[in-house]
Amino acid sequence: MSHRHIGTYKALTQDNTSTLSMINQISNYAFNLGLPLRRWTKDLDVSLLKKTNKIRPSELRTIRTLEADFNQNAALRFSKRMMQAGLDHNAIPESQYTKKGNRSIEAAIDKNLYFDYLRTMKSNGAFLAMDLENCFDRMAHPISSLCAQRLGVSPSISKCMITSLCKMKHYVRTAYGDSDWYYCGTPSKPLQGAVQGNGAASPMFVAISCVILAYLESNTVGVSVLSAITLTLFTISAIMYVDDSDILIAAIEENESKESIRDRAQQSATIYSEGVHQTGGAIRPEKCRWYSISFKWINGIAKYDY
Repeated sequence: MSHRHIGTYKALTQDNTSTLSMINQISNYAFNLGLPLRRWTKDLDVSLLKKTNKIRPSELRTIRTLEADFNQNAALRFSKRMMQAGLDHNAIPESQYTKKGNRSIEAAIDKNLYFDYLRTMKSNGAFLAMDLENCFDRMAHPISSLCAQRLGVSPSISKCMITSLCKMKHYVRTAYGDSDWYYCGTPSKPLQGAVQGNGAASPMFVAISCVILAYLESNTVGVSVLSAITLTLFTISAIMYVDDSDILIAAIEENESKESIRDRAQQSATIYSEGVHQTGGAIRPEKCRWYSISFKWINGIAKYDY
């Protein structure tokens, strides 16, 4: 909104004066004191097509264009420093693949290995694909702050981020130009979420997901695999990449029935949705699926029981 785009700051790197250094110092003071600059609390909403010819408002993706220096600091302090601190202290579970050193394809490979394990062992199981609704826009601010501090973000930096989001005035851009009016929350009912386009949004959700995964794993039994050579016990309850979560369940005993597996799948889905709800999120039912995997023996040959 201030017309200071990222190119403005890139150009200043070629300036021999101390202008860029002064701007950085002001940003550091704002975050370290927990007091955002006034221009940081204005943003311009731009709605983009997610799919061709899908122009209904519910089918668009709204991106918030924030101030460039604010967004750069958000990415630095949350995406880089917080995530690195979480990795250094093993505070991010292996089940969350949105972290440095992991790739999205690895989550897909692990899911395939899970299906291979069930097929090889002829073990009953269940697979639940859980998707969340507008995860970045629904994160409750108190939970977001606490979870970020759990991964090493100082209270003042967290306060600066949450205060900016609470005071944010949202202007709207359409084909007819930028609006003169804006919408915002109120002191008694502030808007929640970290908004799409914020460099801190994804890291803050990862911080929340760490707590959700810990809650799920402490209350359910997913898959336990004993390696053949080292006899190492490997356990996993879910595979998560940002907000896309897949809950994995395998039989605890050799003869565990598919009815028992179904009940455990329902329990896992309930526990997961409860954890998501407590953080301000919500399950998106139309994009959630579950599959029962079981086998039957016919003349000594195992076949899928459809």
